[in-house]
Amino acid sequence: MPSIGEVAGFVIYIYWPDHAKEHVHLRKAGREVSVALDGAVIAGTLSGPELHEVSAWVLSRREKISLAISELKQGRRPQWID
Repeated sequence: MPSIGEVAGFVIYIYWPDHAKEHVHLRKAGREVSVALDGAVIAGTLSGPELHEVSAWVLSRREKISLAISELKQGRRPQWID
C-alpha cells in the first residue's frame, strides 16, 4: 500500500482494489481511519481539529488523489501529494 502524503501527523495511503467508493487510508500511532474523497470519515474516528485538517487536505486534492488511484490501478507507483 503506497503512501501518497501526510496531514495532521497521519500518513496517507491508498491501495487497489479497495476503491468501490474512492477513499484514502490514514495511519498515526496505531490508529487507522478511512476518509472518502468528499471528506467524510467512512471508518475509524477523528477529533474535531483532525477532521477539519484532514477533510480540507482531501477536498483540496481530490483530483490528484483520483489520479493516484488510477495510476495504482495501472500498476504504477503514485506520486507523493503535497
